[in-house]
Amino acid sequence: MALDNSLLSVGRMAVEPSWAAARHSHPFVEMMVINGGALDVRLADGVHRAAVGDVLLYPPGTPHDERVAGGVGADFTFFAFRGSPLGARAVVHDGDGRLRVLAAWLMQERDAATVLRDAILALMIAEYERLCAHRASTLADRVRTFLREHIAEPLSVEDIARSASMSRAHFIRTFKRESGSTPMAALRRLRVEAARDLIITTDLPLKAIADRVGLGDEYHLSHVFRRELRVSPGYFRKKG
Repeated sequence: MALDNSLLSVGRMAVEPSWAAARHSHPFVEMMVINGGALDVRLADGVHRAAVGDVLLYPPGTPHDERVAGGVGADFTFFAFRGSPLGARAVVHDGDGRLRVLAAWLMQERDAATVLRDAILALMIAEYERLCAHRASTLADRVRTFLREHIAEPLSVEDIARSASMSRAHFIRTFKRESGSTPMAALRRLRVEAARDLIITTDLPLKAIADRVGLGDEYHLSHVFRRELRVSPGYFRKKG
């Protein structure tokens, strides 16, 4: 990790479904943490989709344009800083939610002393580089991308298998062998992660969060949350 990283600016945007940013680049590193919705980002190697739980990073001088994907708006936190992290990838998935927690913390401390802000930034860069070093299986990547993009929808195993162009039985066997879990267990976990992130980073009521992540209502959200994380949604709201 570079030792001379220093924060230049931090902000957060909630944008409408029609939002788009024309092609541009920056003389600094830009990191974007997706809190809600999804963005399509066009880079030199093609279009990348970043959904809830994903993190984008643009090295200095990287031309890119962005637009909301999925037609439901998007919410993201963005950071500008000097330096250049190692092992940069266009999109990484923050499965443990550490970057989103750090991003929320940095937003809260954006007016704090420089040394504190740069210390939080250093933790974010270290975690980003750790995520860059991890590469999941190709099938698991494709499936999790599909699940995040359709997380609010009532999905069946057949729907997920169809997205992977595989038969139901073959898909279940292959996904479990490569990822260590069943497709529906992976979907449940992603929904809980998305709910946890919204609880930490927004003031939305639990009913609205349940709707956004496909968990139906507040009761079902609380039940699945306790089953997956062994704590209540209120625990994360207090921590957040």
